[in-house]
Amino acid sequence: MADFDGDGFDDVFATVSSEDGKNLLYRKHGDFTFTEIAGEGGVADGNGPRTPRPTRSWFDYDNDGDPDLLVVRFGRTCSTRTKGKDDKVSSASSTSRRRRVSSAT
Repeated sequence: MADFDGDGFDDVFATVSSEDGKNLLYRKHGDFTFTEIAGEGGVADGNGPRTPRPTRSWFDYDNDGDPDLLVVRFGRTCSTRTKGKDDKVSSASSTSRRRRVSSAT
């Protein structure tokens, strides 16, 4: 759990180990509800026959005070660097795949 979007509420990321499964990123709202946003955040995919068992960690990769998400699979790393509540989330992997997605609701 980490507050990736800077709204003051801890959000939840869960990895799914099944080959065709999708990872889950839940944005917490102030009323004790969550919205699943892994697809729009660019962290849902990545499971496959060569990358079946993921693990993840939140840490401040770029030293900007925001938690960043590192997802590691056998032979493939996919990291997400947050840019704050109203900015963008930047995703990159060791396979040179880069994309930018909004962290706004």
